[in-house]
Amino acid sequence: MSMYNVSNHCLKMSKGRSPCKKTDRVEETLSNRCIRCSCVKNKTQCRYLYGCVMPKRHKQHAGSKIGLSFNTKKDMCVPHSKYTLDCNTCYCEPDGGLRCTLKTCLNYQQAAHLQEQSKYLEKHGL
Repeated sequence: MSMYNVSNHCLKMSKGRSPCKKTDRVEETLSNRCIRCSCVKNKTQCRYLYGCVMPKRHKQHAGSKIGLSFNTKKDMCVPHSKYTLDCNTCYCEPDGGLRCTLKTCLNYQQAAHLQEQSKYLEKHGL
């Protein structure tokens, strides 16, 4: 699932609402989306649902690129909103542009290997 899909879905959910209410909460688990949106300080915020099962073709893999560009004439994010996908965060600019981090999300095995390497380097003063 790309960050574009999450932000686009959240935009569709929040269109026509101004501002959202604290009681608003929408959860959706579809074949191509696993997100939760809620109202925080009168702004709709969406995040990825960890542990949600999606078809293999939609899963992000470590090292894959997150699509950061989208058609700003057709699709815009909700200004001043924050979106989270795995270990990355995207911020919607006042003009509707999306600014995202590009962290590579490590699986358990990769994180454990990195921790072992770090301990080795510290032990040897490197």
